Amino acid sequence: MPFKRYSRLTMSTILLLFTAAFLATASHAAEVTMEFFGNRHFRFVSTTGKVILINP
Repeated sequence: MPFKRYSRLTMSTILLLFTAAFLATASHAAEVTMEFFGNRHFRFVSTTGKVILINP
């Protein structure tokens, strides 16, 4: 099952990079909230109301 392991690692890396990029661009905002809905589902909400849903 090396392919599954590689796939899981790749998805985790993509999620980490996306989160870092999102937070870096939103550094001027006062606050960004992150909600975890289980099984790699996330929602980011900025103070201006912008919503990003992640479901890799």
